Amino acid sequence: NMIFYGDELGLRGLATKGNNTEGFIWDYSDRDDNRAYFIPNTFNTDSAIMPYNIQVNNGNSLYHFYRKLCWIRKQNDPLREGTLVNVESGDKRLITFYRDLKSRRIFIIQNISSTELTFDLEKLNPFNYSILFTNSTNIISEHGTIKLSPYSTVIYQSK
Repeated sequence: NMIFYGDELGLRGLATKGNNTEGFIWDYSDRDDNRAYFIPNTFNTDSAIMPYNIQVNNGNSLYHFYRKLCWIRKQNDPLREGTLVNVESGDKRLITFYRDLKSRRIFIIQNISSTELTFDLEKLNPFNYSILFTNSTNIISEHGTIKLSPYSTVIYQSK
């Protein structure tokens, strides 16, 4: 998986002919001396994107979410080198997969929708895993399911 220019701030990568990349939002436009202005931003405006200078100081920002994911990847060999296996969730709004390396498995569930979704943990056998990371207010029910908040991620690691 790759992070592209601006993903860490939530920049919209709308590729149009002759306008593949808009200027990076370092700060609000009235005080942003580093922003490229040769093509005016159409999609990534002050009202649409929280600037880097604000996000870097906000521990709950998208910028820090990506930093945390990068740190987790760096610390866990299976995420860099492991075999990738997709897991059928039955819902296109959920991205579910795991990566195996030697005796370690890391399982990732991502809700890419604006609604709360449920995933059947029987596909994971949760008793052999612990949560490595989550930004979800997930709840494991007695029925062996997990509820994922909109646009959230849960990363499990084998015990």
